[in-house]
Amino acid sequence: MAAVVAAMNHVRKRLHRLTRFGIPAVMGFSMSLNAYEFAAGATNMFEVAAGVAMGLILPALVFLAFRVASVLADV
Repeated sequence: MAAVVAAMNHVRKRLHRLTRFGIPAVMGFSMSLNAYEFAAGATNMFEVAAGVAMGLILPALVFLAFRVASVLADV
């Protein structure tokens, strides 16, 4: 969020250097933990597949919403 609300362009560029690898790493970790948790109580392969899909899709949607909000805030 700091990169979105940074007032000056040079601050935004410096933050981007720091978050370029951090954000995808956190999103990947979140996706794996969510998939594990959603599929933990599954009793068959369909439930496992649904749990993994939900675990992967939800953080991806949050990331996309953040990207859209950052583009809209930059206008």
